[in-house]
Amino acid sequence: MIVSTPLEEQIAEAAGDRLRVLVVGAGVAGIMLCQLLRRHGLHPVLVEHAAPGTDPGYMLALMPMVDPVIEQLGVGQRYRERSTAAPVPRPRAHRARASRGLDGRSPRAVRRLPRDQPR
Repeated sequence: MIVSTPLEEQIAEAAGDRLRVLVVGAGVAGIMLCQLLRRHGLHPVLVEHAAPGTDPGYMLALMPMVDPVIEQLGVGQRYRERSTAAPVPRPRAHRARASRGLDGRSPRAVRRLPRDQPR
C-alpha cells in the first residue's frame, strides 16, 4: 500500500543510511525502485509532482518485461488476480493493413489492465 509521508519525515528516516537516495516520480518504476531499496535496508526519499488524488492513469504493456521484478517484489500473484487480460491491437502499416511482427508472424502479446481502472 502506498501511504503519503511528509518530506521532512522521509528525510529524517534516511539520515542514518549509508547511501542517501532521492527518487523523483511515484510511477511504476519509482515505486518499484523504492521498494527494492527498502528491502536492502535503505530509506529512499520519494517525491511526486502530481497532487494527491490526481488520476495516475493505468499501466499498459508492461508484461512480460517486468515479470521478474514484479515476482521479486512478491506481488506477482496479487497483480495477476487484480488484472484483466486485454487483447493487443495488431500494428497497422501506413495503409491500414495489419502488419506482421519481426518474426513474420502476428504479435500475440497480452496487455493487463487493472480491474479497478476504466476501460
